[in-house]
Amino acid sequence: MFFVRGKGSAEDALIVRLVPKKDSRESYTLSDNASYDNKGGYKSSDIFRLSITPYSKVAFSAIPEKALEPGEYLLTFGNVNVGYDFAVVIRLE
Repeated sequence: MFFVRGKGSAEDALIVRLVPKKDSRESYTLSDNASYDNKGGYKSSDIFRLSITPYSKVAFSAIPEKALEPGEYLLTFGNVNVGYDFAVVIRLE
């Protein structure tokens, strides 16, 4: 569960899987993939939707709709240049 305050829009929040490279992690975007609910144009197979609970105009919680597998991810808000990276080491159910 993520608690977000004052950063990004709840409507644009999503999690994107990052692809590990030698010394970095990457995500792939393509303008042809851009849509209302995927403003960044991420590959649909790399996107994980969130269940949002608003608390105020600037605060909300976000829970992935399905459990994330171990790996590296980005919590982003529709802008490909802004996000918060994190890792899932083990999967809890």
